[in-house]
Amino acid sequence: MIREMLKSDYEGVKKLMKQVHQLHYVNRPDIFLDGDALSKSYFDKLFHDEYFCYVYVKDDEIVGLLMMEHHVKPGYEVVNDRNVFYISDLVVDENHRKSGIGRELYDYAAAVAKAYEATGIELTVWSFNQDAIRFYESLGMTPMNMTMEKKL
Repeated sequence: MIREMLKSDYEGVKKLMKQVHQLHYVNRPDIFLDGDALSKSYFDKLFHDEYFCYVYVKDDEIVGLLMMEHHVKPGYEVVNDRNVFYISDLVVDENHRKSGIGRELYDYAAAVAKAYEATGIELTVWSFNQDAIRFYESLGMTPMNMTMEKKL
């Protein structure tokens, strides 16, 4: 069952964010520090109008998370107006992956975006996370742009 995230969900959400953060830390320790994946103060900031946060609950346990922001940006001379939802986090507990929960969360995100007449959904995925890339491609998502780097 998908429902809006509540302030009482902190520990369950923190557990999921820790799993994601560990993946990022292991693969990019040059960027990510080993530490608290979700501070209480940051969690509390998620309960503002620009954030849309939902959890997937199964057997009274939070096993999925969807956090989005609604971006409405006016255009200018050579850029169109934009009305999109940005998924900052879509997480499924490692013990529940490949069970359809991720797809349900994504479909929920699409339904919310359509209700706001958004023209698209955007997100960022790290290049080392090939499982996530394949998942997003299976949903019909395609690369929009790339950030490139050269370590010195």
